[in-house]
Amino acid sequence: MIVGDRIICCNIGDSRAILSRKKKPISLSKDHKPTDPSEKERIQNAGGKVEADRVNGNLATSRSFGDFKFKVIGNQTDSFKTQGNGEDIVTSKPDIRIHTIDWSQDEFIVIGCDGLFDSLSNLEIVRFVHEGLSEYEIGC
Repeated sequence: MIVGDRIICCNIGDSRAILSRKKKPISLSKDHKPTDPSEKERIQNAGGKVEADRVNGNLATSRSFGDFKFKVIGNQTDSFKTQGNGEDIVTSKPDIRIHTIDWSQDEFIVIGCDGLFDSLSNLEIVRFVHEGLSEYEIGC
């Protein structure tokens, strides 16, 4: 969301937002991977585990709106519901970041999911978009 001179980015799951500033990427969000140390600790405190880089050996993201079998509101007979701190193993709580826009240097925002960001680096994506914009004489 853009409000005045601020970009407010709320992120959950395996999506990412980056800003291009003078052809350099700036991360607007944080990836929610089970292997991230703070995410791993949160998962374990909630009664889950990280196996094969996945939540309970199953899910490759540590935050989502769905995936109800990892939520307290899901099936209450699941063993992790009674082993953890009462929090969801896969939480719906977003990371919220606020970035001040520099209107003279900021060019565009790319929002995508793991299919894009697992294939290309942030810099490669910014370069790709710039090439496409120059091809169509849209320029930044």
